[in-house]
Amino acid sequence: MFEELEREFSGTSWLLQLFCAYLGPVLALGVLANWLDLKDTTIMDYVTTCLFSVAAAKVIGRLVPESVVEGRWVWTVPAGLEIFCVVWAMVSGGIGSVVQLFYAESGPKGGEGSGWVLALLTIPVWSCLCYSVVMWRGFVRRSRPASVLQ
Repeated sequence: MFEELEREFSGTSWLLQLFCAYLGPVLALGVLANWLDLKDTTIMDYVTTCLFSVAAAKVIGRLVPESVVEGRWVWTVPAGLEIFCVVWAMVSGGIGSVVQLFYAESGPKGGEGSGWVLALLTIPVWSCLCYSVVMWRGFVRRSRPASVLQ
């Protein structure tokens, strides 16, 4: 008699979450690294970014439960951008330029590209992937019938 209608995809919600997932953890990481005066901690960058992204997704998922629909797809644009950059580097300079894109011994991180790859591509994509995984889990939990969850 009463059917639950699935609401339409909201581009605005998706864009706001993309902005939050892309820039939020990266800015928090920058502030934290500056505050703690951290140097060359690439692995910790990824771990810290993941923790910030998971926390952001959980908070947003709890505050705005409808947002999980769009939150699942936050990873698409950043991952597409990174794939585009890799393909572009490969087409324009061969496999050697792809290696230089991600590993340059003269880079400020001593091996993680020229710095902008890490700051604008790699870490934000990782952040968006972590965010989307948490939102996907929230979507699956909300879409299951109550009898399946018990």
